[in-house]
Amino acid sequence: LLVAGRVARQVEVLLVSTRSADADAPNGPGTRVLSYRVLDLAAGDPRGLTTFLERAFTRCAHATPSRIGGVDALVGSGRSDYGASAAEVVLLRSGARIAWAVVDGLGWTPDEQARAVGAVAGLLTGPAA
Repeated sequence: LLVAGRVARQVEVLLVSTRSADADAPNGPGTRVLSYRVLDLAAGDPRGLTTFLERAFTRCAHATPSRIGGVDALVGSGRSDYGASAAEVVLLRSGARIAWAVVDGLGWTPDEQARAVGAVAGLLTGPAA
């Protein structure tokens, strides 16, 4: 998918935090998981990766338009891998940069979740790493 989309640069991150004393219990009530991928697209997005991802988020995650940290976004939900009723999935777009994030687990407060997604949005508006 990414090779076919002609991605100029890709960064992928998985962060896991648990408030539980049992590190072997990743589905516990204190688990917070944030995974995200940031892509710098080839000039003009010649293969239409942005359009493909927008359609996938809209159809599969029932995502709706939003703005997060001044960045256009699609926000939906998907299957949780960490015990939550659903994971929040977010597609963010700014110029030639696109990112998607998954916020999962039972340990998030609404403010923590908003800050985490806002931090990912901030990666799209800053200089390339």
